[in-house]
Amino acid sequence: MKIQELDQHLPNGIHDAELYSLNVDFKAKSIKMLINFWIGNLGGSNQEMYRMGELDVINFSVFSIDPPDQGYPFIPNGDPLTITSCQPSEGTLKGYNAILKRLPADSGGIGFFVEEWNSFIHIIGGDVYLKWN
Repeated sequence: MKIQELDQHLPNGIHDAELYSLNVDFKAKSIKMLINFWIGNLGGSNQEMYRMGELDVINFSVFSIDPPDQGYPFIPNGDPLTITSCQPSEGTLKGYNAILKRLPADSGGIGFFVEEWNSFIHIIGGDVYLKWN
C-alpha cells in the first residue's frame, strides 16, 4: 500500500503509538520503524491494548525530522517516543506542496507528531509494509 494509506488499515490509525526504533537506509531508499501500535477498542474491555509491529517503507522520496521544541524534555530517557500520524501540509513541512509537484502523481506522505519533542517526522512517497511481531 502507499504510505498515505497506512492509517486506513489500522483500527485506530497511528494514534498514541510508541516508536521504539527508526532506521533509515538512504542508499536502499528504505526505512524501518519498530512501533507498538495502539489497537484497543475505546468502548470495550481492551482499551489499552497495544501490538508491536515493524513498518517497512520502500522507495521513499523524502525523509525529514524537525528539531525538537527547546521547551520540551527532548533528551532521550530510555522510553519510546509517542507518535500520532497526521497528513503533511505546508503548516507541518515547509515546501511540502513544491515537493509533491516534483514527484509522481500518486505520491503522498505521512507525518508523525512526536509528543516528547513537540515536532514532526515526515516521510513522503514510497510503499509501506506492516509485519506484526
